[in-house]
Amino acid sequence: MEKGNLAKWCKKEGDQVEPGDILAEVETDKATVDFEMQEDGYVAKLLVEEGAQDIALGELVAILVEDEDDIAAFKDYKPESSSNAPQETPKAPEPATPTPEPAKTPKPTPAPKASSKPITQPKKSSPAQAFVSSAPASLNYEDIPLTQVRKIIASRLSESKETIPHYYVTVDAEVDRLLELRSMLNNHSESKISVNDMIIKASSLASKKVPQANSSWQGDYIRQYTNVDVSVAVSTEGGLITPIIREANSKGLETISAEMKDLAARARENKLKPEEFQGGTFSVSNLGMFGVAHFSAIINPPQACILAVGGSQQRVLPTEEEGEYRTANVISFTLSSDHRVVDGAEAAIW
Repeated sequence: MEKGNLAKWCKKEGDQVEPGDILAEVETDKATVDFEMQEDGYVAKLLVEEGAQDIALGELVAILVEDEDDIAAFKDYKPESSSNAPQETPKAPEPATPTPEPAKTPKPTPAPKASSKPITQPKKSSPAQAFVSSAPASLNYEDIPLTQVRKIIASRLSESKETIPHYYVTVDAEVDRLLELRSMLNNHSESKISVNDMIIKASSLASKKVPQANSSWQGDYIRQYTNVDVSVAVSTEGGLITPIIREANSKGLETISAEMKDLAARARENKLKPEEFQGGTFSVSNLGMFGVAHFSAIINPPQACILAVGGSQQRVLPTEEEGEYRTANVISFTLSSDHRVVDGAEAAIW
């Protein structure tokens, strides 16, 4: 994170703060997080307005003092602005203004005429521009400002598709026995286990057996991870976020289920801590609850793989006996892989 937005001040000037108090809500590159106080004091001055965007990391946004009597000293305080930039600008035109030479260059006037021809080329694309400019007259629309989260989603996923050589491996799996096992486990489990919880666990075990899927491209080398930290896609009002089940390969289904419910609930409330959604070695994205049968997901860099999970569907399948059929519940799984890290055969084995 290099920049962020200040979404909301939770304290005003003159307020007393204690450890654990929330001073502000900050939009990071992944989510909106609370800025929690670590010390006692008083808010003497707020230097940034609510809604301020692209605040650089380390920039002064507020002043806190230990004694209440010191608040008045900062009533009219304004941060100093550097004046280096305006001092450098007048120096630029000095070398670029040799007065004798322009007087000797009336003859090269045809050169700008020649260069004016390429300038006419953009005019050929003006019909598209004319359509855009005329659109507001005939269409009703609303321009929605981008949140910091949406900017990062757009940037990272565009980078992923542009720089990572994606390929996709799909398999349809019968899940009747899985559903029976889930029903049996839920009869004895305090936390209701979902199909997605079981897929998270299965993904972590498969990634241990095929460690290439639990790796990342580092430019000059491939980093292979020991534990499998599964990032699980969760849809929120602010955008997509991926809370992480740490060391899913070593946890039981009931533990994974309880952690996932807690993480998903706090993700939708923008209450996740950065360490709860930053990192991860493998991702799972499940759209089955929306009735989606099959899709391909975009890899979350620097990870090498992401599993896309469709919904369970009843299908009619042939039996071993000729002319006889049976029904089965089937889920479509598609593994998106980075071909720099994972070969096709390895993805198929996974």
